[in-house]
Amino acid sequence: GGTRGVATLYDCILVGNHATNGVGYGGGAALAQLERCFVLGNSAKKGGGVFGGYVFHPINGPVAAGATTYRCVVAGNSASIAGGGIYGNGEHRFGIFTNNSALDGGAFSYGGEFDFILLGPTFDTCQFSGNLATNRGGAVFGYCDLHASTIAGNSANEGGGIRGTTDSYGNYPNVGASIIYHNSAPAYPNCDTNVFIGNCCTAPMPAHGYNNITSEPAFADVAAGDFRLISN
Repeated sequence: GGTRGVATLYDCILVGNHATNGVGYGGGAALAQLERCFVLGNSAKKGGGVFGGYVFHPINGPVAAGATTYRCVVAGNSASIAGGGIYGNGEHRFGIFTNNSALDGGAFSYGGEFDFILLGPTFDTCQFSGNLATNRGGAVFGYCDLHASTIAGNSANEGGGIRGTTDSYGNYPNVGASIIYHNSAPAYPNCDTNVFIGNCCTAPMPAHGYNNITSEPAFADVAAGDFRLISN
């Protein structure tokens, strides 16, 4: 794709790159640290925008790796398998993930037969909107920890907002202090039952969690996709 390896990019635009040959991971960037970057319109098999899953060591086999993003916009990327915006391990803070698409995990995906969930993918203070999964997890599919974020206006066949899977130790994805609302899917419009949710706003009341509310959040303009909160 655009860049691969242990590199740090500042204030860059990664646009229109493709990773389709070989493993085909990381259309925009793979195993890199991105700060204040735009990752736009890239494509791959996994991680259309960014890949941070694992690297394959010729002797030791798959080894945990990771990608990080800070104040980045990841938009309009696509993956033919999973993780339209981002796939794999890593830490992501103050990000906007919008209009990405994939079979599983329109914006983000991690968790599968060859995935080693060691670093624990995390999202803090991020917004997911307008993402699409033709199968599972309009915004998020798989395992991650997500905090102080908004997941709204995403769609899938199952789990319009989040479709969870357990990590290597059987733990559910953790979502805290977040809003998961106005997503759409024939099954589990906002999130499925494989998610642990605390101090969040979502509907219906989650199967696993505590201190949640189901009241509709006061978004600025749902029809226009403006999911900023306004004062009452």
